[in-house]
Amino acid sequence: MASPHDTPAPVTIMVAEFVSTQYQILLEELARIPATVVRVTDPHEVAPAVLENKTALILMDIEFADADNFQVVKKIRTTDDTQFIPIILLADISKNDALFFKGYEAGCVDFLFRPIKPAILRAKLRVHLELYHRQLELQEANDLIGKQNRLLQKQALRDGLTGLCNHIHFQKLFAQHFYLAKRHEQPLTLLMMDIDFFKEVNDSYGHQVGDSVLKRFAHLVQSEIRQTDIWARYGGEEFVLALPDTSLAGGLFIGEKICKLIAATSFFHKEITLQVTVSIGLSVFRGGMENPAELIEQADHALYQAKAQGRNRVECYVSGTKRAPGSAAAGGKVDLGWIRQRLRTTLEKTRAGALASFEAMVHGQTKNHHSQRRRTELAGHLVNGIAERLHLPRHVIQSFHRSFKIHDLFRLFIADAALDKEGSLNHTERSSIEDQPLMLKELTELFDFFAEERAILRFHHEHYDGRGYPQGLDGYEIPMGARLFALVDAFLAMSNPHYARPPMSLEAIIAEIESQSAKQFDPFLVKIMLEVLEDNKSLLAGHGLDDGEVLV
Repeated sequence: MASPHDTPAPVTIMVAEFVSTQYQILLEELARIPATVVRVTDPHEVAPAVLENKTALILMDIEFADADNFQVVKKIRTTDDTQFIPIILLADISKNDALFFKGYEAGCVDFLFRPIKPAILRAKLRVHLELYHRQLELQEANDLIGKQNRLLQKQALRDGLTGLCNHIHFQKLFAQHFYLAKRHEQPLTLLMMDIDFFKEVNDSYGHQVGDSVLKRFAHLVQSEIRQTDIWARYGGEEFVLALPDTSLAGGLFIGEKICKLIAATSFFHKEITLQVTVSIGLSVFRGGMENPAELIEQADHALYQAKAQGRNRVECYVSGTKRAPGSAAAGGKVDLGWIRQRLRTTLEKTRAGALASFEAMVHGQTKNHHSQRRRTELAGHLVNGIAERLHLPRHVIQSFHRSFKIHDLFRLFIADAALDKEGSLNHTERSSIEDQPLMLKELTELFDFFAEERAILRFHHEHYDGRGYPQGLDGYEIPMGARLFALVDAFLAMSNPHYARPPMSLEAIIAEIESQSAKQFDPFLVKIMLEVLEDNKSLLAGHGLDDGEVLV
């Protein structure tokens, strides 16, 4: 039935008719364009031949189409793989108009009247083939976009390294299970895990080895749990496991099993072999809990206790007390890890004590300390939102919080009058404020344990485009902590009525931040900041941003 013309071509044109004296004329004209011609004389063979020959356009006799009441046309038009193929009907001009209408209604796109005029034939073929190719390109683009969207959706839910649920996705899934457990009074256990001394793995062997350990660790735990459990990478070397319908005893069994499994496993990367252990904090849902954060906070506290008690063990938070010793690690031996953790705890207390003393001194001599506390609280919410999206480790987040408190207390202490002044600042007052980064550096140098905060406070007035101070650093020469601090601090400043201007609206602040992207601010952090602002509008309103209430 099919008789393809031999001219090499990128497309195939089908001629569908019974018998026609016009076919030879069509063949001669179609030979002038880059196309292969296929002829079909049976309506039942059209659909298979269209797919087999990858047809780009169909020239169909109107009587051929009407033989089955245009069902052959409708079938092509309603099939996914052929729905865009243009069908041009061949007809005598004397045919009844109703027949033409049936052709259009069935899905034909145009008509050619006999006797066929070659110029009109070529023009219509050129137009419809171009439209067909445009449709194919559009469909391919849509398919590609759909594939990319599915990939992006997967990436938004999964950790790129381990393939586990990421922090944000875990929070959503865990909240669902928490409220189900609360509603139906079902058990729910949560395990927070931290690979012990993981920083030393990265420092000693490099991040490729560290990544290999993380992936292997994730796979090992995955092999020990149920499909209904929620296993996620919480951030850095921290992981979290939610066990629905699991009691305290069941959670302890799983936790200690994981501890023993990890301790007994050798981790390999190329020629490197190493051992790691894991500390686990466990908490159990109780009916009086109001939200998932309570269970997470208790598991996190229990994890801290596991580290403080020597690591490589499970500690359980039960009514404010930890579980008695005797878990995975052997007892009776004080190791270096335990001493290091105790020293870190002491250092944290020293930092907190120094800040508390400084805060008490400032509050005793200034009058704005109540609003300063609210400003620091709002800064903390914004930093936490950004840190969550960047998966920053907890000690880095704590450094940001301390930096904001030191910064704001210092401003209150040395520039209280300038902050309250109506009208523009004079040269002396402005110089005092511009000298603050160096003054903060000198202040924090009195305490070696504020080294991380010192870098943030010294460079937070540097601009991304290099036009800031005190050293004119630009781009990634500026420490990331200082870039993030500058962005949050600018938001807080614009929301306050200082320096002879009223507070700006949230919309105006966002517009200003966007205008300074890649100028004053890191454009990547601007994007993250705007997402946090969008997600926390109710929180911002609660802090008086919308009604212009003073924050500092």
